[in-house]
Amino acid sequence: MTQIKVIFIFAPMNFFGREDLERVRKIVGEEYARQFGCGSDAVSVTLCDGKAASDSCDIAISIAAEEKRLNEGAIRSLMKKEIANRLLLLFPRSSGFRGRIATMDAKFEKTAPAQNSAPAESGNRTENEDAPGEYKKRAAAYEAVDPVYTYDMLVIAPETKAAIERAVGRIQYEQKVFEDWGLYAIMPHPISAMSFFGPPGTGKTMAADAVANRLGKKIIHASYADIESKYHGEGPKNVSALFLAAQQQDAVLFIDEADSLLSKRLTNVTQGSEQAINSMRSQLLICLENFHGIVIFATNLVVNYDRAFISRLINVEFPFPDAAARETIWRNHLRPTPGAKTQLNIPLAEDVDEAALAAAFELCGREIRNCVVSACVQVCMEGFDRVDQAHLMKSAEDEISRREGVSNAEDHTKLQTSVLRDALAGAVRSRLADAPAVSAEETQEKG
Repeated sequence: MTQIKVIFIFAPMNFFGREDLERVRKIVGEEYARQFGCGSDAVSVTLCDGKAASDSCDIAISIAAEEKRLNEGAIRSLMKKEIANRLLLLFPRSSGFRGRIATMDAKFEKTAPAQNSAPAESGNRTENEDAPGEYKKRAAAYEAVDPVYTYDMLVIAPETKAAIERAVGRIQYEQKVFEDWGLYAIMPHPISAMSFFGPPGTGKTMAADAVANRLGKKIIHASYADIESKYHGEGPKNVSALFLAAQQQDAVLFIDEADSLLSKRLTNVTQGSEQAINSMRSQLLICLENFHGIVIFATNLVVNYDRAFISRLINVEFPFPDAAARETIWRNHLRPTPGAKTQLNIPLAEDVDEAALAAAFELCGREIRNCVVSACVQVCMEGFDRVDQAHLMKSAEDEISRREGVSNAEDHTKLQTSVLRDALAGAVRSRLADAPAVSAEETQEKG
């Protein structure tokens, strides 16, 4: 039988009525049994006092199980979340309970009902912080850097910027909205997890840097390739280490190419590699629930997302820029921008007209940047001293041609198959033509 001791740190036992204590015992037992797939009669829950308040946690749950279970750390993290949500409905925040639960393994008879028996673990922390060696070493591989772009440099649709600001506001106004106004009752662990989706080159990566700059934080850039491992079981550990790195460095976490990581979990799993992918995605769900900070995912294929992730994310669309936005983007790429770390110093001719360029060419931000770089290089190659409108127009035309060329490119695999098929058919026809003619009578005679 699994024995569980619930140590109340946030309030003494005599603070609660008998019915409340029974409900706590029932909630803890039910959630443990549900998460670990055992019967409620196989769980024994004992309640006892803590001696003082703790800044680390509100309740310590000491567990003495007969045997270890697979993926126990991840399941226990989810168990803590569910218990915290149910107890927040039972106890108001004015009671002192803030939804922070710590768990630990201990022999039941040796668990002391004191503050120092509870591990220094917050309910907002990931379970993997209990393994300081391996996970800290993995986390060290993800280094936060200073953001490249400022928020003022961001040129996106007004509704897109408004959605980003609301998400950032969860962190900026957490004290007032969640603590003073009591929203912790419905969202114990506030998180600003955003999904930036839209066509390539519309400013998703730039916006992530801009958000970090606005908050005065560094940013960790990662992609599916940084997380996935050829060794089974390593992917979930890398996910946990990535979130741990963002937490330790107080950084914004940006994950690009997120459709590979957040896509629908596999059903009818038959191979170990498929199980590893599902485990990695399940671990990501747990990390999202426990992480306290800003996570930004970016993708060009949001339709591939699993619904379990979509419901947890603030989805922000990055549409293709309109003419007004394109004009501003052209200007920001050609002329000095206040606040930029490195100022532009392009020698522009007097005939350069950003509005005309924006009206003539439907380009995204990345393509406009490519045009400016291409035009500047071409000017130097031709020996001119200034970049004029003609050079910019020519580079924009070339960029449009390249885009259309890629869009209209043929499938060369199919082309080769067609050529081989035609060649084979030609060879067969040639051999038939060279074969001697045989009459019907000759055929019958041979028969």
